Formats: sequence, C-alpha cells, structure tokens
Amino acid sequence: MRSLLIFLLLCSIKTFGLASETKLQDKRLQEKYKDWLVYTALEDGEKLCYIVSYPQKKDSNYTTNRKPYVMVSYIGNAVDEVSVTSGFAYDKEEPVVLSFISEKYTLPVIDGNFAWTENIHTDKRLILKMKQGLSMTVSGQVKAQMVYDTYSLLGFQKAYKKMHDLCNAKSDK
Repeated sequence: MRSLLIFLLLCSIKTFGLASETKLQDKRLQEKYKDWLVYTALEDGEKLCYIVSYPQKKDSNYTTNRKPYVMVSYIGNAVDEVSVTSGFAYDKEEPVVLSFISEKYTLPVIDGNFAWTENIHTDKRLILKMKQGLSMTVSGQVKAQMVYDTYSLLGFQKAYKKMHDLCNAKSDK
C-alpha cells in the first residue's frame, strides 16, 4: 500500500510541480533549500509531504527531454521512503544504484521509470547518508545502457526537517 501511494505521487510530479489531472489537491511548493524543494499536497483529505531534487549533471547519452529526480516522501504515519526516476523506463534485470563516496545502495523494486528500496531499513540508511553527504550518483540501466545522474545534497538536511515539521512528524529518524 505504501509503495502504491508513493507510485501515484511520483506519477503526478512534473518539473517543479505536480500534474493537475491527479487526485492530489492543494499542491504547494513550501520552501527551497539550496538544491532541494519541499512540497505538500492533499490526497483524499490526507496531507502528503515530500522533498524533491533534480540532477546537477544528467547523463549525456540521452538528449531527449527526460526529467529525472530523487524524492523522499512522508505520507501520513508511514515511514520516509526514497524513490528515484531516470525519466525513462529502467531495465528490470539490473537494480538502480545510489552511490555515495564510500557506499552503494541498490533500489531493486522497479516499476517503469521509478525505483525504490525493498525495506524501510535501507530507506533509513539512505536518508542518513544523504544528510551526511555532498552529492550522490544514481545509476540505472535503460535500453541496455547505463545512465548516470549526479545530485547535489546541499540543502537536503534542512528540506528534510522542514518536510517533517510540515507533517508534524519527528525528523530524527
């Protein structure tokens, strides 16, 4: 159920906003912290909070207008969830990988152009690394070729805290 809600939310995001044809209502950009944007929305009366960042460097192998991003979501009393998209459908044979200077994490749950971790423990470790880091690279296989996008983590910690403040949740996860 958690992944379904996140999937619906992800499907509705467009560059710096949400599509108007979804069930999401009252979508608002609440704040920008360096390279991270804090959003809130309502779905069936439930408040959704999430943060989004777009890559500082997109893989040059693809020249089409793809819109990759990384998102961390908090929905209701659910745990935080990290998800990514390349803007293209990932090949399901290879997991998507988030790389930090010294560690790599796989996101093996792939549905079209979105990828997630398998469990909340990995989400928690990813969020901790995102709080500590300066950048991360997302890599995934698309049409039998690896795609690499590099994201800045500047502003992540403040955006994450603001997301939790807006949804009245603890930000010390």
